[in-house]
Amino acid sequence: MSAQTGSQSANGAAPNGSAGVVGSGGLPANPSASAGDQLPSTRSSATREAPFGIIVEDGSALSAGQVHRTEFMESMSARIERVADEELSQVGQTCRDCPYLIYWLGFYRRRPAEHIERAIQRYSGFEGSGRAALETAVLARVRGAVQAWIRSGGREVRAP
Repeated sequence: MSAQTGSQSANGAAPNGSAGVVGSGGLPANPSASAGDQLPSTRSSATREAPFGIIVEDGSALSAGQVHRTEFMESMSARIERVADEELSQVGQTCRDCPYLIYWLGFYRRRPAEHIERAIQRYSGFEGSGRAALETAVLARVRGAVQAWIRSGGREVRAP
């Protein structure tokens, strides 16, 4: 899945409106750019709450249905890669050929739990009904994004 620098997705420009990005998620034209500079926050995470309370910070006490951030990201990364590989195999590629997937998985591994949940809410439309449904929503988003990329011949990028 190669990057097409300078194009925009069918969804329009990046949320931050910056030039030189591809897709609706604002992936830099150079996916090796520093992830920490891509989505600045105007409020500290201490003033925000996770919308679902499913993903919690490592070291926090878990309640029923919750998962620690690192465990969630490790588990979902493997599942996301499998879904992407299933779809990309149709065009003779793998998730390892996709700079967007590599970039965004790395990006979210370094984000707080509330940021991850807000991204899931924003990009998948998930509104909350448990961990299994949240994971299903993430995987559906990945599958749809890869299918859109394939259908468009690589012109449509739905990232993250």
